[in-house]
Amino acid sequence: ETFRGSLVDGIYEFLITYGHGASDLEGEVASAWNVAADGKSINFTIEPGHFFVLPETGASTCIELNAWHVKYSIDRTNIMADPDGYGWMLDGLITGANSHQDLNVSEAQDYIAAGGVEVLDDMTVRVNLDFAYSAAVTIFAFNAGIVMNPVWIAEEAPATYTQDSGLKTA
Repeated sequence: ETFRGSLVDGIYEFLITYGHGASDLEGEVASAWNVAADGKSINFTIEPGHFFVLPETGASTCIELNAWHVKYSIDRTNIMADPDGYGWMLDGLITGANSHQDLNVSEAQDYIAAGGVEVLDDMTVRVNLDFAYSAAVTIFAFNAGIVMNPVWIAEEAPATYTQDSGLKTA
């Protein structure tokens, strides 16, 4: 949720972050990004070497963060559409993300089918936009750009979460 955003800053990694200047963007999880010539998509290249520690095993077992985790995280935000969260930054911008409320199963499936977030390969994700928006990249330097561990979410979320969202968690 938006109010405790400063806590999120210390827990999660973001796709990109602000550097020293107000307009300086730097990669955090993403090593590079580019906006299409028409401004209607952004490709993020994921930098190798970012890991999730699996909670049940501690530091002994990790999974490397990849484009599927980024897609999962963005899709999760759009499907949950938490009115107190940060999904409002993406609503109406990412293809298929057009709801201000938690989506039902059919709406979640429609959102996924719209192709707003695509995995191009294991380390590249494309975010498709309904329209060109010059500040779109900067949204991913805020809480809308956090990458979450889907294994942890599946284990800690209510039992209906993964069923209702239609998302694969592993």
